[in-house]
Amino acid sequence: MSLLAVDDLAVAFGSRRVVDGVSFSLDPGETLALVGESGSGKSLTALSILRLLPAGGTNPAGRIELDGVDVLSAAPRALRALRGGSAGIVFQEPMTSLNPLHRVGRQVAEAVTLHSPLGGAALRRRVVALLDQAGFADAGARLDAYPHQLSGGQRQRVMIAMALANDPALLIADEPTTALDVTIQAQILATLAELRAQRGLALLLITHDLSIVRRYADRVCVMQGGRIVEAAPAAQLFAAPSHPYTRALLAASPKGPPAPLPPDPKPLLTADDLRVYFPIRRGLLRRAVGHVRAVDGVSLVVREGETLGLVGESGSGKSTIGYASLALTPSTGRVAFEGTPLATLRGAALRRLRARAQIVFQDPFGSLSPRMSVGEIVAEGLRVHERLGERERTARVRAVLEEVGLPAEAADRYPHEFSGGQRQRIAIARAMVLKPRFVVLDEPTSALDVSVQAQIVALLRRLQEAHGLGYLFISHDLRVVRAVAHRIAVLRHGRIVEEGPAEEVIARPRHDYTRALMAAAFAFEADPAAA
Repeated sequence: MSLLAVDDLAVAFGSRRVVDGVSFSLDPGETLALVGESGSGKSLTALSILRLLPAGGTNPAGRIELDGVDVLSAAPRALRALRGGSAGIVFQEPMTSLNPLHRVGRQVAEAVTLHSPLGGAALRRRVVALLDQAGFADAGARLDAYPHQLSGGQRQRVMIAMALANDPALLIADEPTTALDVTIQAQILATLAELRAQRGLALLLITHDLSIVRRYADRVCVMQGGRIVEAAPAAQLFAAPSHPYTRALLAASPKGPPAPLPPDPKPLLTADDLRVYFPIRRGLLRRAVGHVRAVDGVSLVVREGETLGLVGESGSGKSTIGYASLALTPSTGRVAFEGTPLATLRGAALRRLRARAQIVFQDPFGSLSPRMSVGEIVAEGLRVHERLGERERTARVRAVLEEVGLPAEAADRYPHEFSGGQRQRIAIARAMVLKPRFVVLDEPTSALDVSVQAQIVALLRRLQEAHGLGYLFISHDLRVVRAVAHRIAVLRHGRIVEEGPAEEVIARPRHDYTRALMAAAFAFEADPAAA
């Protein structure tokens, strides 16, 4: 008997059906992957299994049976037993799923105590063990941290620990490694594989990373437009895909080198001995007893038309460097934009910098106001920095939405109506509408499937070549970095351990840590059986 059976599932938002006639089953100990483009209905299908659809979605139609329980007709008490007990879920965007007012230790403990009587020292030991199991380094010392004090990858590991808190029979993993660097991805996936082998854990894996699907999935369902267009054992699907969409999906990936550098490019951003320290506070009065050296003496340059790829482990300081380079977080050392030290800018001068130097944040949903339409979000910077009439402003917004691959009519909708990948494109449109000179791109493709990654990479290349843009490209996906970066800087524990031309760093890494990163990222390219 199947642990999970989904039959003729349908989900609608108003009159728009977004999941239509989806059927599949999942046995104990089996891994089933749902793949497809952003907006194909993968996440909504997963959320329907525990009746967790967002506001505006109608109750699912069809049949869902989980661990012998009819989910769609289950009473609230039965649903509570299923959520976290029979099935755990790792959501796509950890920052919006974690409570910003509670420490992470308390949130993991709450996931445990909802289904267990543990308390006191035993509860603390269980929380630390779960975080350790999810690959969270120094878990015992970070229980008092708030979500905003953790990196994106660390927050994702907290979510994984919460999902595993009560030893569920089914783990629904919606992009579980999106925010993680390649070495931690391997650790997390190895942990899930070990749990599957030990306890017969069933895994519903939703991901855009086809290399993960190839390695870990037993079966694959390919979704397009809310429907399953192909379902097959993983080995068969990768060897001989039958549907044209599946063939296109497998062939899609960012390819080719970045746009060539202009002759004698001028420096846009220069950082010398950049340092960012965060205090560690303890005790009743929360006195500082030490510091986390998030960035510890980093120097770098980004020139016109150039992309500097910044790579390294989650928590290594990549995003913090991006924030400090735009004066979005306090720092010491010298940071200059077009020769002007940021420390000398105040008021109107600093606002002018904001128009010329933009950022695309790692978590698209957390950075988009849920109360504003997409058109209002994208136009907000124009209202602040440019004096335009309403008609011209509307035209600029609609043009940039189309440029990033969204229909112009998306301007009239709200962020919750879009998939994770579509929200990332909205965030990119918001940055690009001001025609900046320098952009910090903090994991800009992390939530996107491979076909849309290729589109975004092509878009970023076109914009860079046309306008001489400089990019600080922060990513854990080294295959994407290879396609966009002219140079790569490898960061570890807040310090740059290696820097050089992208192809040289990838092909001939000098530092042991860099070699480990490259081996994890390009293992499949080196394995003929996986090619």
